[in-house]
Amino acid sequence: NPIQMDKKAAAVWYQKAANAKHPDATFKLGLCYKNGEGVEHDDVLAQRYFEKAKELGSEMYAYYLEEQKEEERKSKEREDEENAKKEQELLMERVNYIKEELGLGSVALFFFLFFSVISVIIAGGGGLYLGGYYDLGSIMGLIVIVLIFLGCELIICLFFSLVEYITYGLRKKKWIRNHSDDPVCKYL
Repeated sequence: NPIQMDKKAAAVWYQKAANAKHPDATFKLGLCYKNGEGVEHDDVLAQRYFEKAKELGSEMYAYYLEEQKEEERKSKEREDEENAKKEQELLMERVNYIKEELGLGSVALFFFLFFSVISVIIAGGGGLYLGGYYDLGSIMGLIVIVLIFLGCELIICLFFSLVEYITYGLRKKKWIRNHSDDPVCKYL
């Protein structure tokens, strides 16, 4: 492979220049050992040549160090962002679980559906009863009965929603009081 032969030849020349204390050639020889290019991979030798390049004042090594530090900083930032995102997701899962545990909305929804079905059944039966058949009187009676039951349903559902909201608030306050040091509290 001609490219591999060139890398081997380059490593040989870098070695000769490093022996002559050439700073950048010493650094490049360290890279050859670090990446296994033209020589066998050896992290210990790579580090020795890097340190020697630093002692000799290699500008390439200084630039390489800056790049490595910047890459490490970016990598740390990405890792921190991923960790923060995971923590936020776990926190929101806990918030949703606790909200379900505290139970807001289920009772009011049940009563709304229950009274909707009852009002349709009663209104339909009442319309038939008023007129015996669907003429103008029975249709008007049906409309009046549906409106009455829907109004009652709305009032009852609002009442149960209010009661449930108040009890939810009390359950939430109790939970927060018992878990005041939990970070979930600020999301409830």
